[in-house]
Amino acid sequence: MTQSYQQNRISSMSKGKHILLVEDDQFIRELYEMYLREAGFTVTSAEDGQKGVDTFKDGTFDLVLLDILLPEKDGITVLADVKKLNSKVPVAMLTNLFQENLVKKAFELGALGYLLKSRITKKDLIKEVEGFINSQVPLNIP
Repeated sequence: MTQSYQQNRISSMSKGKHILLVEDDQFIRELYEMYLREAGFTVTSAEDGQKGVDTFKDGTFDLVLLDILLPEKDGITVLADVKKLNSKVPVAMLTNLFQENLVKKAFELGALGYLLKSRITKKDLIKEVEGFINSQVPLNIP
């Protein structure tokens, strides 16, 4: 498969998919927004946990990318709230360090997977997001 074909395939699968990105680090939030939009996703973002829940209530999303450590309301609490509102929307957790106890709690609450922010490249982010959207099977289970 050529790189051009793969990029076109990803773009066609991404087109029309709406992602809620809940991340308090402005640099990471804006970087991920740019990467995801370039790949054809629609992105709505929130900078804290409470705004993330409020935004989720007001929209329809194909995926939630959710930081674990957030102001106002932590990611684990936001995950529980999101799953109560709509258990079918996949949620992937974002973290800088592998926090095993928090990641396990997230999986228990229905998270589909997690991404290590400090190690993920643009290409890997898009690949993982596509996988989360197209799969209902938990990924990256510790």
